[in-house]
Amino acid sequence: MRRNNRKRVPDMEKNLPLYLVTGFLGAGKSTLLRRLIASKQAQGLRVGVLVNEIGAVSIDSSLLEHDGLQIIELNEGSVFCHCKQADFALALEKILDLPIDLLFIEASGIGDPFGMTDFLEQIEAAKESKEGTLSRHYDYRGAICVADATCIVDYADVLVQVRNQIQKTSFIVLNKMDVATADEQAEAHELINQLNPDAYVYETTFGQIPSELFNEQTKPDTSMHGKTTNRCIDRPANCVIDLSGTYDCKSIRAFLAAMSTCAVRQKGFFTDENSNSMYAEAVGNSISIKPFDQTSESELKQQLVLIGLNIKPFEDEITKAWKQVFPEKPCLCVAG
Repeated sequence: MRRNNRKRVPDMEKNLPLYLVTGFLGAGKSTLLRRLIASKQAQGLRVGVLVNEIGAVSIDSSLLEHDGLQIIELNEGSVFCHCKQADFALALEKILDLPIDLLFIEASGIGDPFGMTDFLEQIEAAKESKEGTLSRHYDYRGAICVADATCIVDYADVLVQVRNQIQKTSFIVLNKMDVATADEQAEAHELINQLNPDAYVYETTFGQIPSELFNEQTKPDTSMHGKTTNRCIDRPANCVIDLSGTYDCKSIRAFLAAMSTCAVRQKGFFTDENSNSMYAEAVGNSISIKPFDQTSESELKQQLVLIGLNIKPFEDEITKAWKQVFPEKPCLCVAG
């Protein structure tokens, strides 16, 4: 019997399922999303991902790269902010024509999701007025919120966006349970119960969830209602540092530690003294530096993205910390 080795061709007549992945900076959205993508691709589905970053450079798109994965980037602000909605709408119009079976949207860590269903209907109406009858529509399946059990309570105390992310979803993944203390775990559950008692909460580590649970618990009915708090004037300060050349891991760690008092999130790639590609990230005082095995042939951006605790520019703090750790190297801020 002859084996049919042709790749599966997506049925463009079917509606396009769309899932939204939310969660504060460093909660583990990209890790969870990589697992979901691998699971869906193993089922023979063509997957698209729209990656939204608050800064000018997308680090997560490099982390997510897979063979056959269609990645669209929307940077420099939350797609739920008024200043980015036009770009968001245009991207979703174009994505509807792509040969994919499924779309994930990884929202910015400070994204405050609003009425997604209404927004999609408006986009489709605009597209239909320009092109005529649409061959397919979006099938919004709901949002999944990833929460870091070690610090979600602290961030929810000071950031409305974090509270809204929890309130506007039916499925909450309580991540990093392996490193959260018993008190942190209890406080996280108490917070979630106060903000969204009807949500399904799944405890896990490293973003692991059963695929059948994802299909069962991600629902659009309780997700995305109310007004967004995202405004351009509320956008946190951010900066991108060029890390071209080589750096030792100890010094990079020292710099991340020095910036932890004013940067809520730091992440990026650099090359160490042994010519290894390294991925560095920090959420508050929690710092991780590990080798990065690149699966794509596209050039890896040797840059570090820093996101501030508030909207006040923090270039002075960056310059001071850089000079302490790298007195012989200039600090090249390429965006912010």
